Amino acid sequence: MFCCQKGETCMSLAGHTTALCCPEGSSCRSFYPISCNISLQNVTANPGAAVVTTELNTPLPRCADGCCPFGYSCDSATASYCVRNQDQSKFVAPASSSSSTRRPTSTISGVFVVTTSTAVATRTTTTSFSSSRGSTTSSSEPTDAITTAPAASFET
Repeated sequence: MFCCQKGETCMSLAGHTTALCCPEGSSCRSFYPISCNISLQNVTANPGAAVVTTELNTPLPRCADGCCPFGYSCDSATASYCVRNQDQSKFVAPASSSSSTRRPTSTISGVFVVTTSTAVATRTTTTSFSSSRGSTTSSSEPTDAITTAPAASFET
């Protein structure tokens, strides 16, 4: 069982294959790319991850110098941040994958979430966006930066 800390909302993504802890008051509609190392999203190995998935054998969608979690796509206008897909009903593999729709490959049958007061992730918040064209602030740009940290405890 994956648990977000108190003050966060757990978002189920990509046909219940992926979960993300979103700070209350934030939509987590967009954020800067995360690490492309899919093993960091293994809830068994990294219970404190801010993003977890059961699709551990599928590469994450590339975006700028990083990747987007499953359920997000790289912004088409600037290709520099991840935007949540509207349809979260199914898992859609990134274009570079050999199949467009796959079943979870992990022994975890789905992502199940419980809100708890145990800290399992850390967040940093940003309100500005920098690119080679300069710095701007806008509601269409990323509002959150997702980072991961070891958890103090984990519920199973």
